Amino acid sequence: MAMSEGVSATTTKLYRDCLRLARHLAGETKKGDKMREMIRMQFRAGAAETDEGKIEMLKFAAVRGLSNYMALEAGAKDPKVKAAMKAQTQRVQAEAVDEQTQLDSTVGDLGIEESSEAVSSRGEA
Repeated sequence: MAMSEGVSATTTKLYRDCLRLARHLAGETKKGDKMREMIRMQFRAGAAETDEGKIEMLKFAAVRGLSNYMALEAGAKDPKVKAAMKAQTQRVQAEAVDEQTQLDSTVGDLGIEESSEAVSSRGEA
């Protein structure tokens, strides 16, 4: 099944928009080069896709990624947004610590000993 002209045209436009945005955000720096390289790799990985539903999902993921990056960049410049993002990061980190503590407690209650590889992979000794 061949891709429709509309899907191909919007994919090409999205690809160009992604490259332009990367150039706008990071210019001709190493960071910009890496961003453009990542965009090219992602679009090449999906180039052989023929299922229009899957293509739309890939395009949506590209737009979402750009939106997330733009929000992150904007947040770094706005003190209120930056503070809210920092608070959210701290909440997520605290939840992760709580979950790990609960997991460790459950493992201990069950009498299961973790292998030394599992402990070392978490950075504990």
